[in-house]
Amino acid sequence: MIIKSFVERSSAAALKRVREEMGGDAIVLETRQVLDSNKQRAVEITACLDNPSVAQSSVILADEAEQPTPSQPRETVAEAIQEAASEPETPGNDLERRLAALEEQLRTAQPAEVEEAIEDERQVALSDLRLALRDADFPEEFIAIVSKDASDLYKAGDEVADIASCTVVDHLARFMTPTLKFQPGDRVVLVGPAGAGKSTTLGKLAAQLIVREGRKVTLHTLDKQKVAAEQELINYARVMGAGLAIQEEEEKIEFAGDTIALIDTPALPTDDERFDALATHIQELDPTHVIAVFSATTRSCDAVDSATRLAALNPTDIAFTMLDMTSRYGGAVSVAQELGIKIGIVSSAAHGIDALQSPDPNRMVRNLLPQEADSE
Repeated sequence: MIIKSFVERSSAAALKRVREEMGGDAIVLETRQVLDSNKQRAVEITACLDNPSVAQSSVILADEAEQPTPSQPRETVAEAIQEAASEPETPGNDLERRLAALEEQLRTAQPAEVEEAIEDERQVALSDLRLALRDADFPEEFIAIVSKDASDLYKAGDEVADIASCTVVDHLARFMTPTLKFQPGDRVVLVGPAGAGKSTTLGKLAAQLIVREGRKVTLHTLDKQKVAAEQELINYARVMGAGLAIQEEEEKIEFAGDTIALIDTPALPTDDERFDALATHIQELDPTHVIAVFSATTRSCDAVDSATRLAALNPTDIAFTMLDMTSRYGGAVSVAQELGIKIGIVSSAAHGIDALQSPDPNRMVRNLLPQEADSE
């Protein structure tokens, strides 16, 4: 058995040294506040390792001389064992029995100070997680669930930041559909508030279906309000080789069975009369998909207001745009919760055939919770 003490500026740093040098089988014996060689407050953790390999012994013992020496005197565990060994053997003082009992006590000991240090580390990390999620505009219900699950999963010796990241990834994935596919005959309507990126998303989706998947696509628009809405569609069709169908106000739209129809709509109306007319028109199209388009730059409260109104259009999927302009992704979760549907498409603000992607919770969490370098 090897017993060694580690002195660092914090309990987290000392525990990290224990794991690095002695491995996951090391047993913490004692932790306490000390003064280091510079008279600064520090934390000393003493740990032991049973049956170390030759390689482990050489690494641990080689580094022994480099350990900072506490300025406060103390009786070490090694000294306690040596003292027990130096006592004369008597019928009431069996040396082997005493040493075995001492080692068993050391093996199972978990001082209250260590438990408190571990709990402090966990609470700090969980507080940082909650602050990061609030800053990213996530709803309080989501923050509470993620924080509780991260706390429940944590065990002594775990990296709290890793547990937090994995927990957020797991919960984000529940609001996402990794593979949203379209087939010939599908009628895909894009709806959403002004500025969300409906027309741009339609153009990107058309390019992806035509160029990358070899599909036949026809573009339609119900937008008679935005200036040059039809001209924008004409430009998309010409550049990408898509079909184009421009209807008059009362003309019925005809769909070809061997193509995918992509249908743009005006910005979500604020007055009831125009909204009801749009809802009726969409219903008459009998769409296979109604994609609700939202921008990542929209605050959660405003996005939820739009989603509440948009729910009457029976959306089936969510497109979340402009991810390159912010890391505040809470609006996506707020909208998904409000509508009870999942995010199927994400994109950046730039144009291009590769701009549409399947949602990736791991990538979102890397932007949301960047890992900081360990401080010594």
